[in-house]
Amino acid sequence: MSLRLLSKSKPVVLLSRRWQMRLPTVPREVDFDRKYTFTERIREFLHFHVDMPTHIMFSEYSLRLFHKRDHLDHKQWQLIYNDLFISRTHAIFMFLLFCGGLGVAKCMADLKNYGEIQSASFRQMKKDLKRAGYFQYFFGITLANSIFWVFRIFAVRTRRIYQNVNNPNEYMLVRTLFGWIKNTIKVNRSEVQPTNRVIDRDHNPILAHAKMNLFGNVRVKNKAMIMEAHNFRDNQHYSYLFQHTNRVPFSGQASRATAPRGAARPF
Repeated sequence: MSLRLLSKSKPVVLLSRRWQMRLPTVPREVDFDRKYTFTERIREFLHFHVDMPTHIMFSEYSLRLFHKRDHLDHKQWQLIYNDLFISRTHAIFMFLLFCGGLGVAKCMADLKNYGEIQSASFRQMKKDLKRAGYFQYFFGITLANSIFWVFRIFAVRTRRIYQNVNNPNEYMLVRTLFGWIKNTIKVNRSEVQPTNRVIDRDHNPILAHAKMNLFGNVRVKNKAMIMEAHNFRDNQHYSYLFQHTNRVPFSGQASRATAPRGAARPF
């Protein structure tokens, strides 16, 4: 009896609803001529950066923002794939890279003016490396390996995919090269081929992720890339891209509903 009452209690029900996985949603009708107030802009910005990705992958804010960032015509290209995880990770990486650039500039200024770096933390780190002996080479190898994997993950993961509304077999892929250079690739549907490589994530998850980031799960123009099924707008676009079906996804009303103004601000 107590277990039955506990299962029907309000906090348990709310907790289960809160953590329930939801599918990516697309707004049915979006008024892109609407002007947002300052408080609405702040609210949507926080909602975009804090909420779960599956709730906002194809929200009004996302569609406005990414069409403008990628400089694509909203009347011609429709967003069908959005990897918010790699986009957010890249934003954090760019912030850290900016902070690192400021530190390097400070060190170069010290070398020019004083002949040595004046930072106390840098001096202490230099002393610690001398005390470490041969372990300092281990630290260097670990740092180089980490940098390699960061750049590799950015290069192999596809950030966004757009489909041509007038020609459904034509796609535009957006990815990142060398950690900060955004690269767009125009491909045909026949040039996107899934690999036959099977990766067992349950046996060794670390090795599985390493193989995935090295070899990818999709070949695009003989280039290894990663495309996750849950990042697609819906199953129809996923099946059509990988040639599981030849039925063209319906994009008549959707393209107009999800098409922001090309020269407009996000809000």
